[in-house]
Amino acid sequence: MGSRVNAIVFPFKGSDDELKNLVTSFINDENPLGDEIVIFRKKDYVIVNGVDLLWKILPKPHILEKIFEKNNFKPTYTWLFLQYDFSDSFGYAIFENGKNIRSVFRNGSEDLEPIFIGETLDFEEKYLNATYHYIDINSDDEPVYFELPTETDNPDPDYEPYYMKIYSVENEEIRGDLLVGCMMHELSEKLLGFNIALDNIDEDERIVIQSAKKLEYLEQQLKQSQGNRLLSWIRSIFKGK
Repeated sequence: MGSRVNAIVFPFKGSDDELKNLVTSFINDENPLGDEIVIFRKKDYVIVNGVDLLWKILPKPHILEKIFEKNNFKPTYTWLFLQYDFSDSFGYAIFENGKNIRSVFRNGSEDLEPIFIGETLDFEEKYLNATYHYIDINSDDEPVYFELPTETDNPDPDYEPYYMKIYSVENEEIRGDLLVGCMMHELSEKLLGFNIALDNIDEDERIVIQSAKKLEYLEQQLKQSQGNRLLSWIRSIFKGK
């Protein structure tokens, strides 16, 4: 199924109840965090995964700044990481004392160019300054182009080329649609010491919070299951006669 990461990381040393209250205070009709929130507690910080709101925050980081203001919560640092393999969507952001420093987002579902907000981070330079070329992935021989072609050399009138941008980063070739993902992986390794999308999280404690929407769904499933069992029991009685 691939990776599905939509996580917020921030320092926290309070109790579990204080942490749950803080996280659920972000949940409302306008800003749903997701169906199920999983909190990984580490010694000095927490990772809150399942935050659907990241899709809104990354291209518009002022949204999280307003949430911090509303909840009177301004952690010294806040790190956001997003990866959805099924749509090749990736992103990350850094906040300091409740203010956005950097936000990068590629919405693969809309096949848009990445959004870059804030000052360039040092590690990003090798990606953003990398040379690149194009290949036609629909062609059997995948010819290389150093400028995006405006027409195809294929004699077939029905042929439709598909040009993919390929970056050369430190002798490694990276597809253009995966570039932000590689940047996110490197940033998480620098900040957390592991790849948040690919590595297992070695947490000290795990807390799961079900949203009201998820709880309502589970209650409906339970009622349906109980109803089906009751119906099966009634049928068994009549079959026995």
